[in-house]
Amino acid sequence: MCCTLGFSQSINFDQLGKEKWLRYNGGVAANAVYYDGTANRQALTYYLTGSLNFNIAGVYNIPLSFTYSNQEFDFPNPFNFNRLSLHPSYKWATAHLGDVSMTFSPYTLAGHQFSGAGFDLNPEGKFQISGMYGRFLKATEYNEEQPQALTAYKRMGYGVKTAYDFDFMKLGVILFKANDEENSLENPFPLELGISPKDNAVLSFESEFRIFEKASIHVEYAISGVTEDTRLTEDVASTGLLSFLIKENISTQYYNALNASFDYPAGNGTLGVGYERIDPDYKTLGAYYFNNDLENITVNASQSIFENKLNLSVNAGLQRDNLDKAKSSNQQRIVSSVNANYTASDRLGFNASYSNFQSYTNIRDQFDYINQVGAYDNVDTLNYRQISQNANLGVNFLLKKTETKQHSTNLNLVYQNSTNQQEGETIEGGENSFYNGMAGYTLGYPKQALNISLAGNVSYNTVAEDNNMTLGPTLSIGKQFFDKQLRTSFSSS
Repeated sequence: MCCTLGFSQSINFDQLGKEKWLRYNGGVAANAVYYDGTANRQALTYYLTGSLNFNIAGVYNIPLSFTYSNQEFDFPNPFNFNRLSLHPSYKWATAHLGDVSMTFSPYTLAGHQFSGAGFDLNPEGKFQISGMYGRFLKATEYNEEQPQALTAYKRMGYGVKTAYDFDFMKLGVILFKANDEENSLENPFPLELGISPKDNAVLSFESEFRIFEKASIHVEYAISGVTEDTRLTEDVASTGLLSFLIKENISTQYYNALNASFDYPAGNGTLGVGYERIDPDYKTLGAYYFNNDLENITVNASQSIFENKLNLSVNAGLQRDNLDKAKSSNQQRIVSSVNANYTASDRLGFNASYSNFQSYTNIRDQFDYINQVGAYDNVDTLNYRQISQNANLGVNFLLKKTETKQHSTNLNLVYQNSTNQQEGETIEGGENSFYNGMAGYTLGYPKQALNISLAGNVSYNTVAEDNNMTLGPTLSIGKQFFDKQLRTSFSSS
């Protein structure tokens, strides 16, 4: 049995006295699954879930949820005093108190939870400002009896985000600062853990330009300075842009990130182009995890034609890594996708999609990597290519619809393929394919809130030299009771 608690509420003082003192709503759901087959799994599994929310005076919410199964009991609810958050608001001002998270941008503060306080001020004018201060990590001593446990310095941080909206453009600045306290750990720990007190400051500039009355250009540039070990005393050769914010030494490094996008409304759709470049090893202490060493170029377009009956969207992108040529391999990825939705009538609809993902890996030979010879001197370079394709087609047809009865049918086809190639040739056992087809029929009785569905499914899978086929029917029945307050369903396949 496992029990966890959580507590969060949002308070709007504008609504005091305007609502009933107590309101509540929620629901309970029960589910049971019986399985008979060769797989090693439990024959009968069941679980019960529920959620309930109490609203006091229209401003104070207390949500409660629970899950019970025949394996464990999970009881997350708002009364864990180790996780307490308040979000009171008044007009255009909102405060965040307790254990909260905020996001300024992907390159600065990006959803990392902290214990402290923050605020958002969004008046009706053109100026906006947000700020925060708090503890990102609490000091955790090394425990010899539990070496797998996390050891961490106490980490404090603060940040400010401001923006001003001019008539033709919007400008913003973000400053984020976080550092570890060197004296927050008293007990020694093994050097193999690789833990050191860090110092980080990030400065970001945002701008959004409106041109041609419709088009917009958004640009964000961020520079992050990171000192990997503040205990080192050897000075850096030259100071950086953020030297007034962080403790610089020989372990200090600076990284850059750039993101730019262009969007233009065209007809009944949009046209967009994006570019993103993130330096290798770019990091910010305001995010749990960060993808770096990449360059992305993306193009997207969407359009509605034939009196909005046909919706089309196209996306394509190119990504590469090893921007500083320090890795022994280069990887490029090409992604493209097309989606179409066509509404022929109020009874007939089609949807189709296709995506192609290609990954190229170029591995340099060790002689080239060690001696850094020219690009044209490689004689043992290996090239790997992986291609993944996905295609889907769906058809929905409403056969008949009256006040008492409704007939509908649907068809769905799926194709997936993955191929691994080396030097342009498919490697042995390197191609996998998957085919799936499903056809279904649904009979509905609206007045009785009853639906009966029968479907047939067939799947064919090829993995290297092995082939496998799976087919079978599925029957499902759904019924609602007590003015649709209670929903029940049964299915067998």
